[in-house]
Amino acid sequence: DSQFTTPGEKGTPTLPSFAVEKKKHATTATGRKKKQYWSDEEVKELERLVKKYGESNWKKIQTEGAGVFDPARTNVHLKDKWRTMQKGNRG
Repeated sequence: DSQFTTPGEKGTPTLPSFAVEKKKHATTATGRKKKQYWSDEEVKELERLVKKYGESNWKKIQTEGAGVFDPARTNVHLKDKWRTMQKGNRG
């Protein structure tokens, strides 16, 4: 019983960290994550939010765009996508 409570909150059940389910990603037969392609809507939302918040507020961009971005996308995915888009715009 004590392994399921936190100090200072006796009697409040909590799950051990190993029991918390993490986001599941689609995988290939070899166990690698499948490539997730970006929708036009996601790209437009990323552009809009980078203009609003700048190129260093990826967590804020992820939070505000949560209704548009695929739930499996992290703030690092957003940053990487933005930088890849900028490379393509250099000419």
